[in-house]
Amino acid sequence: MKNTALFRLVKTGILELLREPKTLFFIIVFPLLFLGMFAATNSVAPPTDAISVSLLEFMFPGVLIFALVASGMYGTSTPLIELRKKGTLRLLHITPLRKETFIASQIIVRFLVGILQVILFFICWLPYGFN
Repeated sequence: MKNTALFRLVKTGILELLREPKTLFFIIVFPLLFLGMFAATNSVAPPTDAISVSLLEFMFPGVLIFALVASGMYGTSTPLIELRKKGTLRLLHITPLRKETFIASQIIVRFLVGILQVILFFICWLPYGFN
């Protein structure tokens, strides 16, 4: 029964992120816009003799880390604030749901979003090739 509650909370957390366009924009689209910006400037700043990597290759890990941190910070705080505003957290407190199950569901949702971000980043990276 505990696994059923966890599964339902994970499903609800994912649906909650998909329903909130502001959160979805800042954790998925915004970091990809940064990656696109560095991809566009890649042709302007070719590799030099001192640094054998292009600007995009240099900035890719940093932008990916930025996306993961944004997901962890913004993607976690905004849904929890919304749950508190709506009174859902108070209602969850009076149910037999354990706090550990709720926290585990939040961690699983953020982990899945992080995996999605990494996959999207590498899909966007494919046209530029791996060196």
